[in-house]
Amino acid sequence: AEAPLLAAAPRASYQVILPKDPDKGFIIVYEFPDPARAAAAAMEQQAWLATGPGRVQRPQGTVTVIRQVGNTIVYYDWLPGAAQDPTAPGIQTALESLGTGFPVSN
Repeated sequence: AEAPLLAAAPRASYQVILPKDPDKGFIIVYEFPDPARAAAAAMEQQAWLATGPGRVQRPQGTVTVIRQVGNTIVYYDWLPGAAQDPTAPGIQTALESLGTGFPVSN
C-alpha cells in the first residue's frame, strides 16, 4: 500500500531475519533525487495511510515506521499481535533511531 510518490520511486528491499517468523521483517528503502522530495513522499505516505483507502489495505493494529535519512525513505510495517518472533519489536526500535520520523496513527 503506497501513495503515488513512493509507488513511483526506485527502491531496495531488505529483510531482517526473524528465525521464528521467516516470512516477515522486510524493510523497504526508497531513493529520491534530493531530501526535499524524500520528505514530500514521506508526508504523502503518512497522510495516505490515515485515509480510508490507506487504512483498509493494512490489518488493524499495524505499526508503520517511516523515516527519512537524507534523500531516502525507510519504510517498515509490522503487526505486533501477529508477530511470532520475540525479537520483532527490535526492528522498529532500531529503525526509529534513524533520521527524521513521520508518525502514523494506528
